[in-house]
Amino acid sequence: MTNLRPPPRQQFTIAHKTSRVLGTLVELISGEWFFVVLDRANGGSIILLRALFVAIWIFFLLLPAGLALHDVIDPSRQGTQFDWPRLFHFWDQHASWLAVVFGSVYTALYARFAAQWRYLADLYNKVKEASIKYAGEPNSDERIAEWKAGFVEDAQELHLAKKRIFAQVIKHWLADEAVKNAFVGYSGGPKDRYQKLVEDINRAIGED
Repeated sequence: MTNLRPPPRQQFTIAHKTSRVLGTLVELISGEWFFVVLDRANGGSIILLRALFVAIWIFFLLLPAGLALHDVIDPSRQGTQFDWPRLFHFWDQHASWLAVVFGSVYTALYARFAAQWRYLADLYNKVKEASIKYAGEPNSDERIAEWKAGFVEDAQELHLAKKRIFAQVIKHWLADEAVKNAFVGYSGGPKDRYQKLVEDINRAIGED
């Protein structure tokens, strides 16, 4: 008979911790921490800073690490001292790589930002359409409130809630107690997440 027992809880714990570590690492090397440090929404300035950060660490850290690894595994190399003049010569000869990496990262980040913006705008339109189409039907208010709460959560997760155009929508929708309760009940995260969101959107639209 097939053993249908779930794996030990310890395996879930290890997997969860591993996932968190990998997530933190990705946030670190991709410059996603700029959102927290600068307390800004995603946009041109953040994309510029993240692209510059990634280009710098790739050019000045990752490439030297690759050269060092090559030296370690090169059987013909004598001695263990790192060849700094060769590194500086490499940087000088491949300075254009910095611009290439920067341009590639900037393009990728901007494309992702544009896709996230379109997704959120489309979701808003669908919520508005559904609220009109199903108005008056049983349980429609509850379902629409949950959908609006999902929009708010997505906007926050995508670092777009602080954009004025979305902040105004979020503030209006969260004024509905049903939307607020749905967001607090299903969004997860820290208990003060709702309060932090309210403070952020008030600053975004210039209200105390």
